Amino acid sequence: MSVQNAKVNEELIGKVEDFVGSKDLIEKVKKLKKSSFNPIKNWQAFKETINTVVDVVEKAVVAVEKVSKTLSKVLDGQTKLDAVAVFLDKLIILPWPLELVDKQIFKLLISFVVNAINERAKNHDWKASGLI
Repeated sequence: MSVQNAKVNEELIGKVEDFVGSKDLIEKVKKLKKSSFNPIKNWQAFKETINTVVDVVEKAVVAVEKVSKTLSKVLDGQTKLDAVAVFLDKLIILPWPLELVDKQIFKLLISFVVNAINERAKNHDWKASGLI
């Protein structure tokens, strides 16, 4: 990541926290226990954890899109992807083995969420679909 992108990410992340919306949701994610990421120990807790994480990812993706519209510089998809990944990396602590590759996991999850949003949006137009 370039120095310029790192500065943009820093600016985005500061604003994204305000745009994600629900402080309760962010607090819920911060309180997730590492054990809740283990489907073998407790399947129900694992499903709830995944649902919470996906909800936060979707809100963060939409927030970055909203925030990027307020910046003077036009951001490319990779910069937005990096910003959401950094935001999630700071917010969510995965169990040790996954923490080694957490940014890649987050980027994959972000891609899935963006694809799902694009499927819901008319002609990939998030604004016309009321998403932003």
